[in-house]
Amino acid sequence: MNKRALGMLSLAIVVMAMLAYLGARPTVHETGAAGQRVLPDLKVRLDEVTAVHLQGPQMDTHLLRLDGAWQVQERGGYSADMAKLMPLLRASAEMVFLEPKTANPERLSQLGLAAITVPDSQALGMSISTGEAPAGNKTADYKIWSVLVGKQPAERDGQYLRLADDAQAWLVDKPLALSADPGSWLAPVILNIDAALVTGIVLGGEGPGRVEIDSAADPAQPIDNARIVNLPQGKALTYPGVADEVTRALVNLRLQDIQPFAAVDWEDAITAQFELGEDRTLLLRGIEKDGEYWLAVTTGSEFSDADRLAFGLGDDVERWAYKVGRYHYELLARTMIDFLDEPVEEPVAESNSSNES
Repeated sequence: MNKRALGMLSLAIVVMAMLAYLGARPTVHETGAAGQRVLPDLKVRLDEVTAVHLQGPQMDTHLLRLDGAWQVQERGGYSADMAKLMPLLRASAEMVFLEPKTANPERLSQLGLAAITVPDSQALGMSISTGEAPAGNKTADYKIWSVLVGKQPAERDGQYLRLADDAQAWLVDKPLALSADPGSWLAPVILNIDAALVTGIVLGGEGPGRVEIDSAADPAQPIDNARIVNLPQGKALTYPGVADEVTRALVNLRLQDIQPFAAVDWEDAITAQFELGEDRTLLLRGIEKDGEYWLAVTTGSEFSDADRLAFGLGDDVERWAYKVGRYHYELLARTMIDFLDEPVEEPVAESNSSNES
């Protein structure tokens, strides 16, 4: 064999070895390529999505679409926050791979992409599916897309993630706002009643702390320049308009979490009654429990469908206890003393008798 033939044979052996190595080696093209959609067929089936599962190391959230309405399974079917859910679904359907990152299992934790079962994992699993029945029975059109979502880059937009059962980490172009806490997916507004619709307020029950508020201009009309009707004689308010703040208590009243109404002991609850004109009444009760603040809403009269829509009053509003912020609770828990100006005690004049002696 001459030198040329020997050289050609050696080159062929090297090329074959390289091809064998590359063929056996996992490449980023097995999961995608820069510029391609992460979940390529999700966008065309977005209207068919019926379930989203978010899984963290400590919590799980199942969002289900039943009869056209999205609900949070872990909160008894309470309405989901569509202002959070729809952007998440759109971002998931549109996100594309930007660049591959590590596939080394020992380095995935640096991107927040260690498996959820790994201690101190920061990853969240997200599964989006179509065609799954409420009881978990998979229908013929069942399809599932699953990813593991990690950190967001510190100095650029996007998100680190990897496809389920794939070690290759990627940077994608869309940041994903995720949480596995069911409370974070609840539709947040309990009530939204403008102060201009309130005609009267009563804070507290019978007793010296009771506060009655109506309009200084016309008690029969929506409150304008709120006044305290039962202000004790000779007492002054802390400042003009101090009662106006209470009239705005039901504007965009938002929850932090919920639990069934019957799960709370309401025996020592504070009360706040709101008159909304045309004989419409809402009664709110509140309780502080273990440093948390809970409210319940009761309709003291009939509300038409139009009224409920206008006031943000759900059909099942009385089923729930709503966790709220401390400010909203204390606003409704005020008693008469909270509105009164404290009397200024005049300093006692020192006696000069000792100096005169």
